Amino acid sequence: MASFMHVAVSILLLSTLTSAQMRGDNSFAQDICNPNDGDDDVCSDKKPDMDRELDQMEQDLEDLANLTRGAQDKVVYLKDSKTQAQKQAPGSAIYHYLWIEKFFNAKCVQSQLQSILQANEKRIIDLKQMSVQLDQICKEPCKDTVEIQTVTGKDCQDIANKGGKVSGLYYVKPARAPEAFLVYCEIDSFGHGWTVLQRVRGTTDNDCHLHRDCHLHNRDSVASSLKFIN
Repeated sequence: MASFMHVAVSILLLSTLTSAQMRGDNSFAQDICNPNDGDDDVCSDKKPDMDRELDQMEQDLEDLANLTRGAQDKVVYLKDSKTQAQKQAPGSAIYHYLWIEKFFNAKCVQSQLQSILQANEKRIIDLKQMSVQLDQICKEPCKDTVEIQTVTGKDCQDIANKGGKVSGLYYVKPARAPEAFLVYCEIDSFGHGWTVLQRVRGTTDNDCHLHRDCHLHNRDSVASSLKFIN
């Protein structure tokens, strides 16, 4: 505070001296430093003091300018702080706008999460229904899908002659056989029929599946020997 008062007094003094010089008044410094009076020694003695005073006044003016700039920066800072506080104040329009924007953003996120939840719930219901269906299917006894043809004959060629068109399982009864037995007949598109006698070796279940043709046995890498009888 004392420094500020000193600067203010110095400015006032400088303003007075400057005003007097602009009006052409005779100041105290002009009186004692008038070369016409013959007081050169007095003028020489006073000049260094006046120079120091002027230097001090210039320094004070510079300090005052710095203080003024600092005060202006402080005012700008306070204005910005006030504006920011008004934006964050619950009663301001900007605060309400920001609050509404945050509210709608939160609602959008909530809606998206709700949609994902509903989709997952529907998937769970579908999976449960599929599980029930599979469980019912697994509880049903297995059905034999192998179809035995109704045409019979003494051999496969005889069956082909009697109207057999597809390869598959047929009952044959050769002339010397006591009863009919099941064989696999290979019948081509030209009406040729072959009786396939299968002797299977190396099967895992030690069983002979007559409904498998030679291609299936070869594909499954089962050691087999095939004999075609016309």
